[in-house]
Amino acid sequence: MTAAASAVIYLIRGGIDPYVAGPTAIGVFVGATVGSRLGHRIGQRQLRVAFVLVLLYTAVEMARRALADLLRRRIVVAPMAGGPSTTELVVASPLAAGSSASFALVPGRTIEIPIAVAAGETISLQTSSKDFWDTILVLLAPNGTPVVGSDDFKGYMAGLDWVAPAGGTYRLRVTSFEAVDTGTLLVARK
Repeated sequence: MTAAASAVIYLIRGGIDPYVAGPTAIGVFVGATVGSRLGHRIGQRQLRVAFVLVLLYTAVEMARRALADLLRRRIVVAPMAGGPSTTELVVASPLAAGSSASFALVPGRTIEIPIAVAAGETISLQTSSKDFWDTILVLLAPNGTPVVGSDDFKGYMAGLDWVAPAGGTYRLRVTSFEAVDTGTLLVARK
């Protein structure tokens, strides 16, 4: 019961993608129904073998996808001696509603953009780039606490549509995924 109540809260706050959760729930329901009916007809040894085969397939598939992702993104798994610093925070000019700004990104750089909003105002932001294809962002409240983050809002580009519960100057922090790309980043605010 507690899990169901939590799920409803996460769904209302936008923390659950119904296009992913819906088919997953249907699959779990169908699988549990079929499994409970077939479980009495199949021997214990056969169930164990089937379970091991499914786990092995899942492990191989996860390893294959992780390796492909590493090669595709050229992710830096461990910092190299003399490699880029991940501590550079560049504070930009405020971004007004209806405007956009471009920023030069280098490995390790995060851009912080002040966003002034009124209570109840929707903050609509989207990132894009011709130089790289994956961005991440986090929006900090006026007191500095993170209020919402985004990765893969549209494709692999970060963005958000979020209603500010209180007025003030929020701060948007944005960079490329893993902060390893170099190029121009565009941030647009509706």
